[in-house]
Amino acid sequence: MTAPLAIAMIFISGFVAIPVFGRWAHQVTEGLAFLLATVVLVIAIMLLCDRWPDYYANPQVPVAMTATPFGD
Repeated sequence: MTAPLAIAMIFISGFVAIPVFGRWAHQVTEGLAFLLATVVLVIAIMLLCDRWPDYYANPQVPVAMTATPFGD
């Protein structure tokens, strides 16, 4: 099982737990939402760290562009 699939299953299980756990459901769902937000933030930071040095090497190239158009 891949990590994104495992995170999605844990997050969805928080919504399934709402009728089962009653008052605990709010804390479970908040905890899983925090975990999901943390994972998304870490992935975004990793992607930016991968592409940001290219931006500083050539500031006219957008961050989303990975290969420079003038490269041989």
